[in-house]
Amino acid sequence: MGGFHGGRVRGFTRAHFGSAPPAQSVLNLSSDPAFRGDPAKLNPEQLLVLAASSCQMLSFLALAARARIDVRRYHDRGEAEMPEGELPVRIARITLRPRIVLAAGPSEDSRPASGRPGSPGMFHCEQSANGDPTRANNHRRRLLKRTRGVRESR
Repeated sequence: MGGFHGGRVRGFTRAHFGSAPPAQSVLNLSSDPAFRGDPAKLNPEQLLVLAASSCQMLSFLALAARARIDVRRYHDRGEAEMPEGELPVRIARITLRPRIVLAAGPSEDSRPASGRPGSPGMFHCEQSANGDPTRANNHRRRLLKRTRGVRESR
């Protein structure tokens, strides 16, 4: 990481790079615009929400695949709350709002689709993904999830 030069708090650049070996990707980062960062670059708070969303999606998709639920699309609009009036300033809550689109008819192996929104199969995947210990222990912040499941029309 780089981008810091000494001096006053206002006098340093918030731009920096981040990576996580062994991955080859390098991210061009900054602080949030509220902290004098560049709004065109990702910031640490956005990365935390992205990580929580990604973990939840991968857990859900793995469980759905095991249950033979045909998930066509998964899109999440995660957001975080960082109350400035509470010290120390920190992310107090992450809310995930996945929108899950399932196939219109039976799964490809001709069994009845068990993943209708509101069905026991869909509920099991949601509950299991929400309580998956491999995901749940990745962060200690309060995590809320508002799921909306829909079925494709034929």
